[in-house]
Amino acid sequence: MISVEGGAIPFELPERAFELATGRLHERLEWAGWITWNEEAGYEFLPLIEWHVSAASVTYERPGLPEGTHLVLDLHSHPFDMPAFSSIDDKDDTGGIHFSGVISFPGETGEPELSMRLCIEGYYFELTEVEIEALFSGKVF
Repeated sequence: MISVEGGAIPFELPERAFELATGRLHERLEWAGWITWNEEAGYEFLPLIEWHVSAASVTYERPGLPEGTHLVLDLHSHPFDMPAFSSIDDKDDTGGIHFSGVISFPGETGEPELSMRLCIEGYYFELTEVEIEALFSGKVF
């Protein structure tokens, strides 16, 4: 079973990410954001400063995190039927240890889906739906 030091990630944080990604859907643009953790504040949602946004990629400023703050989840969206990680995502996720997630919008409903993996220094381990739910304090689908 997957667990993290800070306990389950509050559902409000990925829910906020889903809202922001859905807001970009009509423009067919990607979106990106981080969820971080530190002992004092717990989990926090961190919007990112974007440099370039298109339907195929989003580049952003990688913020310097304060001492004791850790990247837990690097999230971005694919505004089309691709609930999977691309080769660009693989390159972006090569450094450090964190979770990575892709929000996609397959099918006719426009409902978001989340694919996740654990990234460890360039190695990737896809998470099952059960493992994803264990990370969050509630169902994310």
